[in-house]
Amino acid sequence: MLPSAPPLPDCLINSYSINTSIKPERVYKKDDPEYGRPLKGSRTEQRGLAAQAHIQQEVKYLCEIIRSMGRQLDDSSTSIYEITFKQLFDFYTNISNKLVGILLRARKHGYIHFSNEYEVLFQGKHDHVKITLLHMPSI
Repeated sequence: MLPSAPPLPDCLINSYSINTSIKPERVYKKDDPEYGRPLKGSRTEQRGLAAQAHIQQEVKYLCEIIRSMGRQLDDSSTSIYEITFKQLFDFYTNISNKLVGILLRARKHGYIHFSNEYEVLFQGKHDHVKITLLHMPSI
């Protein structure tokens, strides 16, 4: 009978790490603000922050396009602009293939509005849907 190796501890932070020192893994609760977040100062956190900043720039650019191509609504004293999905899609596809994702992100943050009956917009089917710019991002 061959001798068996001692069991590996299941409390390693990263079992593929060169660092062989054993550190106890922190146990997070779901209501902890660090739950589901990368370690502070890690490269994963840096990549996530860079991606988030890039997406915010895309949202800002989309809002600028709506403001420049859309028509200003007369019934408001504020600067609210409106454009159809077809107009926006025809122009924006030359720039990016991520229009629908950026629209959803902008709606999530309250910069734009389109009817709640449409969860996702599709070319051709939703060409008539009006997209309203409520306010510009303050980035």
